[in-house]
Amino acid sequence: MVRHGRSLGAMLAWKVHCTLSHFALARLGDEAQKREWLPRLARGETTLAAAISEPGAGAHPKYLKARAEELPGGGWRLDGEKAWITNGPAAGLFIVVAVKGESGGRKRFGAFLVPADAPGLARTEAGAVEFLRPTGHCGLDLRDVRLPASAELGPDIDIWRAFAKPLRNVEDLLKLGSQRGAMEALLDDAADAGLGDEALGGLAARLVSFEALAAFPGRDDARLLAAKQQQRDFLAAYEALDLPEDPARGALIADMKASENVAGRVHALRLAALGREARGGDSP
Repeated sequence: MVRHGRSLGAMLAWKVHCTLSHFALARLGDEAQKREWLPRLARGETTLAAAISEPGAGAHPKYLKARAEELPGGGWRLDGEKAWITNGPAAGLFIVVAVKGESGGRKRFGAFLVPADAPGLARTEAGAVEFLRPTGHCGLDLRDVRLPASAELGPDIDIWRAFAKPLRNVEDLLKLGSQRGAMEALLDDAADAGLGDEALGGLAARLVSFEALAAFPGRDDARLLAAKQQQRDFLAAYEALDLPEDPARGALIADMKASENVAGRVHALRLAALGREARGGDSP
């Protein structure tokens, strides 16, 4: 899709739709929730978005403040703010992660299926970005949003460990495919421009290295970080070439860079963790 469509944003919208439909709703939803939403999602009548991050907090569980209060007569009341929601402007359903209590000094989280037209819910500009179009991003303002008890997703599981925490890893792994397609598109352009064999060979070697790292099964921080470095090296070599300007190619390169910068802090922390492991656990 990316290689021939030249759009990381279009791929992102479709990927998030499929990932959340499968990884969240189909895996964690009860039969009634799946009957209500999965057919509509499969037909493309609506899409869904995950509302986890918050302004000033990111997705760090320690700092998340949006709360879900269980009501005396049953059901839930949600209050708080969310930000950087991919597919948010087009979503008909949000999976909102909120604090529903504390146990042993640690927050307990719940995930709630919130229709976009729920009273008290409003979209905001928190986290809206200008890259990765046509995918949209937005925030949410939740003020006294009332939900039935049946709106909770996976009420008997640790929703942070089962959904919110591993979602980033799932996204990172799937993003490797999108980035590969973008690199293939750029290599196609370089070949069409009639570059010499040495220049094309250098780009192709970096792409082959990226593909080899991305093809390993499972998740491994060292492998993911090495693949990202191959992509950065590919882009650096590509931009050093004397190719004629092309708006579509320029937009694709800009989106590749922007999508990596979004999680730059997370990647830096992973590098630091690998460094401490290499040093035998010593402090930096």
